[in-house]
Amino acid sequence: MANQNTKEGRKSRTARTRADSERVGERQLSKLRRHELLQILVSQSREIDRLKNEITRLQDQLNDRRLKISSCGTLADASLAVFDVLESAQKAADLYLENIKRMAGSDEPEQQAEASGQKREAEAPQPESGVRGQE
Repeated sequence: MANQNTKEGRKSRTARTRADSERVGERQLSKLRRHELLQILVSQSREIDRLKNEITRLQDQLNDRRLKISSCGTLADASLAVFDVLESAQKAADLYLENIKRMAGSDEPEQQAEASGQKREAEAPQPESGVRGQE
């Protein structure tokens, strides 16, 4: 019970202190001249403008971060799509090369036959076109 009284006592003292400081602040303000009051208003106005600018800047940063976070998901989706396209292209290239190798393998016996036929023709004795007997 004593503990609660202490907490309540602190709260009431804090509230009284705030009220007293506000009264003192009001008394001090009422004693100030117009020029001093205007200076305080100008100063407060500048501080408000500075804080508004900072709020705007921070909101822009927050929006940029939100955009980056949302675009990360979009970038991940895009990279998966690009990966799928590249994977399909690789499969197509592999299939193309496999077909080329098959065609080259099936043409090989024909190419060998043509090459051996050309070789035989080159090795066969060719009739000489020059006339020997007339020398």
